[in-house]
Amino acid sequence: MEIVMRWILLCLMIVAAIGCYLIGSATGMVVLIILGVCIELAFWIGILNTKRKKTENNV
Repeated sequence: MEIVMRWILLCLMIVAAIGCYLIGSATGMVVLIILGVCIELAFWIGILNTKRKKTENNV
């Protein structure tokens, strides 16, 4: 169940980042574009931590 919730959260994060990019670029609000970048970074860190935990458990 924990894995499912993690992937749902990651999917919501990438959708939120895309939404911030779209709204920010349409309105010219740099703050939303920066927020989108921060959310996307959190998404990629979440993906990379998932792979790292799997390799640490196998060793």
